[in-house]
Formats: sequence, C-alpha cells, structure tokens
Amino acid sequence: MSALPENLLQALITLADPNANIVTKRKALSDAEHLGLGALRPIPSDYEEFWVDIKFSDGWVSKTLIIKPKDTSSKPCPLIVFFHGGGFTMGEPLSVFRPGIDWAKAYGAVVALPSYKLAPEGPFPAAMHGSWEVLVHLSKVAEKDFGAKLDGPDGGFVVGGVSAGGGVSSTMFGIHVFGDGGRDYEKLAKPLTGAFINTPVIAVADIIPEKYKGLWISREENAVSEGITTEGINQFLQEFNPDYHSPWFSPLNAIAQCEDVKKAAASCPRVYIQTETMASFWVDYSLILVLKSRRPASLRMVMGVGQRWGLMPRLQVCPSVR
Repeated sequence: MSALPENLLQALITLADPNANIVTKRKALSDAEHLGLGALRPIPSDYEEFWVDIKFSDGWVSKTLIIKPKDTSSKPCPLIVFFHGGGFTMGEPLSVFRPGIDWAKAYGAVVALPSYKLAPEGPFPAAMHGSWEVLVHLSKVAEKDFGAKLDGPDGGFVVGGVSAGGGVSSTMFGIHVFGDGGRDYEKLAKPLTGAFINTPVIAVADIIPEKYKGLWISREENAVSEGITTEGINQFLQEFNPDYHSPWFSPLNAIAQCEDVKKAAASCPRVYIQTETMASFWVDYSLILVLKSRRPASLRMVMGVGQRWGLMPRLQVCPSVR
C-alpha cells in the first residue's frame, strides 16, 4: 500500500482528534474532500455535471449536484440519490463525487448528490426532514427535468448514502416502506426500487430489540478503531441531538411503530448494505437492520479496514468493492 499524501494524512488525523472543534473538523474534511477532485475532472465529454437548488418548505436551499449522461433519450436512466457523510455535522456533496461519476458511467444513471442541514446549527430532525423533501422533490421532477426513468422494468429509483448519509438513506427507506408511526407526511411521487446503505448510523443500545442485544458488541470491540472511534461517534450524536426513538432517526423505529409490518414489508425495495469489520458498531447496525427488515437483503463486510477506507482509493481493498 502506498503512503498517504501528507496533507490527506493530516486532515484525517484532525478528523480523529476528539479535542478538535466542529469548525476545525469541517475545514479538515473539506480539505480532504477537495484534494482528489482535480484528478476526477474533467468528466467524460458525454456526461455533464451541474448544480440545482432545491428549496425546502422553510426556505432553506439544498445545493444538489447532478451528474448525468448528456443523452438520456437513447436508453433509460435510473435515478440514484446519494447522501454524503460527516457525522451529521460536516461534509458536502463533493465528498461523494467519485461514486457519483462512477455510477453515472456504470449504469447510465442520473445521480443527485444533495446537501442537507448540519448540526448543531440544524439539529435533529432537520437533516432527515429536509432530506425527505429533497427525495419527494426529485421523485416529482427528475424525469421531466433530468431525463431519468424512475419506474418500470427498465427504470429505477435508488436512495443511498455513506456514514451519516447512510443513516439518512436508511431513514428515507424506513419512512417510505414503514411510515412515520401513523402520522401524515408527503409521500414520494414514485416508489423507491432500491437502497444502498453504507456504514449507516441507525441505532443506540436503547432501541435494539431484546432478541438482538447479543449482537450489539462491536461498539466495545472496535471502540478505538481505524478512522473513527466510539468516542468520536458519541460526540457527533451529541451535536446531532436526535430523538433516538423517532422513525426519523432509525428505520428500526419505523419498523417497531408500523401498524402492519408484514403488509408494509411486502413492498420493500431491494436493499444492499455495506460495512466493515473494524468500524465502531456499524457492523451491529447493519446485521440487525437486515434481520429486522423481514425482506431479502444483501450485506457485505469489507474485511480488515475501518470506517474511512472509502476516502483512500490507494488501499488495496477499494477496487474490489467499487
């Protein structure tokens, strides 16, 4: 494995420093994210990227990056909406530019990379409610505005995310399938056909069903893990300040509060979950979500790496899981 560039290594050290404040960590993450962008541009000439503004009901605007084939008429283009990570307190759409362009090329997809409200300025449930508004908006306009095809045997509408974005995407999946505990909310104009959930943040010990508590072990086993520690995750959650029992925090709660889980699960889209063996309790989240969703799902463990392996394309493991 090649050594990491010094500036990237320093950014990762700052991100792992429990004494660094949010402002410092935001800058470190932004620096790390922008280091590799030059190598990814220009994108192929038959693709395009541009920003759109998606206005929330409270006036806040999600700056959303669209990456798509220029020609969307010759074959169906599924829609992939992918949320960035950053502990609900930092991050930006450009941090997931690489998978965005990869999916546009591999699947001929229209890829949307949204921004969402960050804590502590936007505490829970702002990130989740706003992300749902983004998803609802795109379900209405992506076909007309971007040439995507969301449904039918040759279309697709996939939600995904990594780390905190994995938590966002898993919540979007949970609300779509299992609802908001019987409360009213605006539904998607087109149904989700799939979910890609990478290293999601979806649980604390209090909401783990009794029958699965024996699986809740990696938080201690990997307390001091590569990339991020259990202490670091707890700091992010403290800033985010969620209601741990809300369906807008975890699909486990949406499942628990659903009036007819069996009926809801019958329309559950396909789910692919990816995590790693050295992460601080994402392994537990992922396994429990697979067991609780009551539908077939694919779970892949990336062996021997920690949570931020996706930022390190020089790692030998990365090409094998892209």
